[in-house]
Amino acid sequence: MLSTSPDPTATSAAWRPTAPPWLETLREMADRVLLVAALWRAFFFDIA
Repeated sequence: MLSTSPDPTATSAAWRPTAPPWLETLREMADRVLLVAALWRAFFFDIA
């Protein structure tokens, strides 16, 4: 469903609702943890 709003940023941000700052921080921390876990697993399973 496309928005008929004249604001171009409204349509691009429609799929991602605005979240409170602590939720953004939590999301960034989760991304970082998953990245570190993936690198850690790849590194140690490549050695083994």
